[in-house]
Amino acid sequence: MKRYGVAVLGTGGAAIEHMKAYASNPNVEVVAILSRGEESARGKASALGLSPAIYTDYGKLLSDKRVDLVSICTPNSFHAEQAIQAAEAGKHILVEKPMATTLAETRAMQEAFRRAGVKAMVGFVLHWSPMFRNIRALVDDGIIGEIFMAEAHYWEPAFLGAAWPGWDWWTRGDIAGSSFLCGGCHAVDGVCSLIGQVSEVMAYTTKVNTDFHYDPTVVAILRFRNGAVAKLSSTLESSMPYDFNITLLGTKGGIRNNNQLYSRKLPGQVGFATIPTELPDHSSAPPFPAEINDFVRCIVEDTAPPLDMADSVRTHEVVFAIDRSAAEGRPIKLPLP
Repeated sequence: MKRYGVAVLGTGGAAIEHMKAYASNPNVEVVAILSRGEESARGKASALGLSPAIYTDYGKLLSDKRVDLVSICTPNSFHAEQAIQAAEAGKHILVEKPMATTLAETRAMQEAFRRAGVKAMVGFVLHWSPMFRNIRALVDDGIIGEIFMAEAHYWEPAFLGAAWPGWDWWTRGDIAGSSFLCGGCHAVDGVCSLIGQVSEVMAYTTKVNTDFHYDPTVVAILRFRNGAVAKLSSTLESSMPYDFNITLLGTKGGIRNNNQLYSRKLPGQVGFATIPTELPDHSSAPPFPAEINDFVRCIVEDTAPPLDMADSVRTHEVVFAIDRSAAEGRPIKLPLP
């Protein structure tokens, strides 16, 4: 059986998780890494038991005939150009969220993937978290009926500050983009995948940490085409441990605080039932192996990627509408022109 060659772009936290996941998959081999620091990259690869070629020139990496698949884990503003070049070189692509920092770039990426005929997926890894899988199963089974209101919140602590190697670009709007692009897009993606398409957004921002060149705290109200509403928030400056929480109200029940369920379909239930679930926080193992195994499987079996690219583009469109609403102080209707 063919082993597919993987190139990982970047050596940060997400890149390391990608490398670990690929290293445990028998259908692939990490054959190349792109990094500005050759010796540092070699040391990180060696610590994982890997011995790939280290490239500082992306063009040369794409010319390596062993590379079949590219995992893009570089800072946000690099994603679009690197993904389009990879598609034009005929490589399959897993790009970490966000896809890009502008709507035009996301659409250009989608067209490049379509034109090249390669497998491509955005790394919304929370789809593979036990919490989200449980919620997805409950909703699909109709346990809480039709969702008419939702809340989802991505709260990232800022107390690590400059101790985190990515802090220098995380705080810059020209590279990171915005709070929702950096992390809040997980909340948008999760809620939209459960409810449907958004018709209008309104958003407000604030900032307490002056290291950021943009407002890192954002609250958004969403209206969906089916009439449902949602409140989402994203902050990169909280003074508490990381938290991603979600609440869903349905016509037959609700899901609260990630793992509490109440349903009118369960006769005699008088209070919330707690479902012991591994939550997506920094104390649990991130679900990158499950995500990457599913993506590799779609390449090996020549099937559609587990996350649809059109849905991912729509998620990003909502994020850009949130950012535009906050900047212009008015509701923004979707789809965007």
